[in-house]
Amino acid sequence: MDNKRILLVIFVSAFLTHPSRAGMKPVELPFKLVRGFGVVVRGGIGPLGNLNFLLDTGSVPSVLSVDVASRISVEEIPGGQIALPQQRIEGRNVIAHDVRLGPADASSLRMVVLDLSTFGKRLGIRIDAIVGLDLLNGRNFSIDYRAAKLVFVPQRHASHVVTAEIRALNDVPYWILTLSFRGRDFRMLFDTGANDLLLFAGDIPDSMVDSGTIGPQLIAVEGEARVQYLQAQRITLGDAHFERRMLLTMKKPPEIFPSVEGLLGPTALEIRTVEFDWEHKCLRWD
Repeated sequence: MDNKRILLVIFVSAFLTHPSRAGMKPVELPFKLVRGFGVVVRGGIGPLGNLNFLLDTGSVPSVLSVDVASRISVEEIPGGQIALPQQRIEGRNVIAHDVRLGPADASSLRMVVLDLSTFGKRLGIRIDAIVGLDLLNGRNFSIDYRAAKLVFVPQRHASHVVTAEIRALNDVPYWILTLSFRGRDFRMLFDTGANDLLLFAGDIPDSMVDSGTIGPQLIAVEGEARVQYLQAQRITLGDAHFERRMLLTMKKPPEIFPSVEGLLGPTALEIRTVEFDWEHKCLRWD
């Protein structure tokens, strides 16, 4: 076989084995949908399997429960902060080894160790880890809320497509989408760990604020945050329009996602299927 043929074989082989290429059989993982929005899927860390992972694309970095950390071998490293849309939390910074979620795996993953017991009680299920996009970085996947399954290598058939801006905080990626409201664009963190449309009050001009009501709480890892409810007559995301949607506002904690003006939970817009396409930097959804 001459050199040209050898190179061709290598090229074709590499193309066919790329995890994002069409033609590969999708890998489907069932999950439990909690509180109507939380995606809890089984994963493993080190010698432990059948752990409950909450898939939260707004978690930077991923979080490990105190209980699981005490049962596996972790490597302590300096620092220890997690940035969430509503808060920045101090915790132990560790390297966890052999973190697995279906075909997605990491031989080592930086995680922040926190007590997730109270958070799990508020959700109604034990949470062993909160997994962000650091574990899924570069791997296309979709969330099918109706069928309750996480699908790797999605088929890319969706009614809507919106461009995403992919940014990183301490090398951990997060996705930003543009949401339009009352003639202004807002840069929203796409957060599968949320069930709301939340705008940070400091980013909203007084002329856009209705006389809303002070409502109870936003479920958060540490405690609860009080919010104000506003009524939006029309919201636009890409080519889709949504009428009469409830918005929440709250004060933005300092230094949390400096480029973000709010967060978008997919179920708040009744999105039923959402696909993350890293190669084309877009979100496909129905």
